[in-house]
Amino acid sequence: MRTICKPIPRKHPGVLARSQNLEGIADLRYRKAVAYGILTYSYGKFSGLTTSFQDIRPPLLNHIPTESTHVKREHFGEGVVLVALILIGALVRMVFRDLPNFAPVAGLALFAGYYFRSWSWALCVPLGVMTLSDLALGGYEWQMMGLVYGMLAAPVLLRGVLRKYLDVRQGGWSQAFLAVAGLVGCSLGASLAFFFVTNFGSWMWSGMYQVSPAGLGHCYLQALPFFRYTLAGDLFFAVILFTGYATAVQMAATRTPACAAS
Repeated sequence: MRTICKPIPRKHPGVLARSQNLEGIADLRYRKAVAYGILTYSYGKFSGLTTSFQDIRPPLLNHIPTESTHVKREHFGEGVVLVALILIGALVRMVFRDLPNFAPVAGLALFAGYYFRSWSWALCVPLGVMTLSDLALGGYEWQMMGLVYGMLAAPVLLRGVLRKYLDVRQGGWSQAFLAVAGLVGCSLGASLAFFFVTNFGSWMWSGMYQVSPAGLGHCYLQALPFFRYTLAGDLFFAVILFTGYATAVQMAATRTPACAAS
């Protein structure tokens, strides 16, 4: 019989940190179940109550988390995080609606790209936050709405950079410096891209500026006071999200050896 070996998919640091606890629990339960089965089988052979290992069914074997169980649990956990991020993000955006462009959407997009394994799930976070909050805040021209939605979802594309330089499992000054630099750089890049692209669209479609290089320059000049709110909001919420997640992962990692020892 030919055996086909499938390549093992690589998991980014966030997924590995979440799966370590499940793997430890599965290994412990498996060893207990095997020990129970051996003892039961030996007693059955000695007393003549059983003739094969198939005659016994250790109860713990029915509760061993298999690989499919792990996947289902991870998908369920990611689904809960997805819904929570959308609801909280929409609520925070409505709370800070009086501060122009001070919103958590770009920071949520950065975090979603880093956290979720699926591109589609990550994109659902900024788009879901904008759609849900705009139902309460109201819409505007469809061209600008499409441009704004697209630019707020674009930070998900920076997931590769964040996963390369931001490892929440490791410490040290050099790793911390790379993490901060990567997060600040991605946040700044997302803010700049949003500023230039959305104001270019405003220059084209709003009718408030002359369709000329001078009119474009005037549009960007008028938007500069709002740009500081964009910078502050993107960086503030990105730092809050990634710091909270890194703290949770480190606390879980330090608690796991204690549980295993006990």
